[in-house]
Amino acid sequence: MKRILQATSIAIAVCAAQRLVAIDYAISGDQTVYNVDGLKTSAVMTVSFTLTRVGANWAISNTYTNTGVKDTIALAGGCTYSVTTDLSGASAGLVMDDPIDRLDAATVFPRVLLLAFLTPQQKLEDVTNAPVPFLWPRHAALHCYRWSFKWSTEAPWLPAQVRFELDRNLARRVHPDAISSYFHSGYRDRALFKQFQETQRPGAEYSVAAWTNWQGASLPLRAMISFTTFDHVTGGGTIRQLLTVTVTGITRPDSDSLIPALAPGDGVQHILNRTCYYYTSAGGQFLSPEQAKAVGRVLALAPPPRWVAAVQWLRSGLAGPKQQSPSNTGASAPTTHAITFLPWQSVGLVLFFALALLLASALVWLVARFLSSRK
Repeated sequence: MKRILQATSIAIAVCAAQRLVAIDYAISGDQTVYNVDGLKTSAVMTVSFTLTRVGANWAISNTYTNTGVKDTIALAGGCTYSVTTDLSGASAGLVMDDPIDRLDAATVFPRVLLLAFLTPQQKLEDVTNAPVPFLWPRHAALHCYRWSFKWSTEAPWLPAQVRFELDRNLARRVHPDAISSYFHSGYRDRALFKQFQETQRPGAEYSVAAWTNWQGASLPLRAMISFTTFDHVTGGGTIRQLLTVTVTGITRPDSDSLIPALAPGDGVQHILNRTCYYYTSAGGQFLSPEQAKAVGRVLALAPPPRWVAAVQWLRSGLAGPKQQSPSNTGASAPTTHAITFLPWQSVGLVLFFALALLLASALVWLVARFLSSRK
């Protein structure tokens, strides 16, 4: 009993200390993805980034050097605000009331930065309910891993090492729609998902190689995450990959406002309770939810993507605790949408008609035999 009380006291002290430490910073650097073949590594992609934290809000901006595309995601007031700008300068905005859904659709780069520099802002159970930082966008297994943490011993107590292990029980509960939506291989979807699970036996691991002290805060200077990628597009090949994070500068934030700016005339999709309102930004500003409802045009969208329905199915409690963002104070609870047309239904329909045709043929044959025997 004494040990339990001591452990409880330590846990409470750590949580209290984490709440007392509120360090705002702006970090810049580079992220590089390598393919690993034995002792050889080859760079695949390099992305420059800036990450800004102000209180409980944050903004992550990635510039993809191979395409010139710049993608910014900001969390403010429980919603995510995104602006994507291509090489020609054309941009578009997106607002989502569920940050977890936005991270599910994001690339690995902002998810790794979220883990590396913003984890203390969140409760532990909310961190582990976020999508893992190494799978492709909208992967069927984004929420099927167990996280094991080793923390830094200095404020602000960021993760020093995180181990990711695939949970087969969670993988078995993934909705078939999520699998089909990601693999797009028809009847081979389930088999590909099983092959993917076999490739994840080594697990994935994030670790910090070097730290730096900035104004009393111990922040990662170099970090990496190693993982295995299952490339189903090229025939199910397995690629061992390494993503590195290198910090080149740390400063104070220039402004408390983290919401990215739009260009006048940019189109904005504002998603509220699974309803998408589209409007054109006149002054380069995002509208409030009430304004978006008032002036936005409701888009005639198809049923929600199957991966969304599958994530909601996992969130229903069948596969663990409810998934939510700790900063998502203003977002409404997710609603479950029924899919009216499923792949297995089409197969069942074909089998039904084939069986009916077979029975009809047998009946005609029996009648013909009966009439011929009477003659």
